[in-house]
Amino acid sequence: MTRVLLVLLLLVAPVATAGPASAVVGGHQATRPYPFIASLQANGAHFCAGSLIRPDWVVTAKHCVAGRAPAAIGLRVGSTDRTTGGTLTQAVRSVVHPTADLALLRLRAPVTHPPVAVAPPTPAPGPRPPLFRLLGWGLTCEGCTPPPVVLHEVDAARATNPACGAGEECLGGNGRGACRGDDGGPALIESGGTWLLAGVASRAVTTACREGTWAYVGTAAHRTWIANVVGG
Repeated sequence: MTRVLLVLLLLVAPVATAGPASAVVGGHQATRPYPFIASLQANGAHFCAGSLIRPDWVVTAKHCVAGRAPAAIGLRVGSTDRTTGGTLTQAVRSVVHPTADLALLRLRAPVTHPPVAVAPPTPAPGPRPPLFRLLGWGLTCEGCTPPPVVLHEVDAARATNPACGAGEECLGGNGRGACRGDDGGPALIESGGTWLLAGVASRAVTTACREGTWAYVGTAAHRTWIANVVGG
């Protein structure tokens, strides 16, 4: 009798639902709006991410815009869903950094979404943030397709890797970090309850997404160049 009751309980017991889908690598769906996030698109298809740093300027990776005319780059700004919401706009100008994997896109018209400020340089030997918030619409694991429609986030630490040179940060590893499609996306630090842009996703430094270690171009190291282009 006891065995019969146990079987009946198992049959009617509710199945536990999973938590947020893992993504970026080892993260989950975005838990907040991130009004400065931008999806770079060609004919409506996402190919890179970016960050609004002025009402009419977005920063991304140089390799994301290489070979593309500005008029061919569409952007959806301010939405965590790359297919709807936010503001749809278009680039009218592209400015690439002479050496770093960094580019600035001027928008057709200013948007109303709040931009993110570029983080100031950290005075040595000042405090170094233990974790960075990484955002993107990239693959959630090796071979996982299609990429997610909703933005994902993951908190990742610095990694020691000689592949990251001057003005770069190696971020992620141990199953937490970026993957293909996260190119151009932000690495954020939090200061006083406000997000600051600390880096731009440049390239993988590990061979598999399950590692998640990527080189991010440090935006603090290029503040002067950014300010000279966008003004202020």
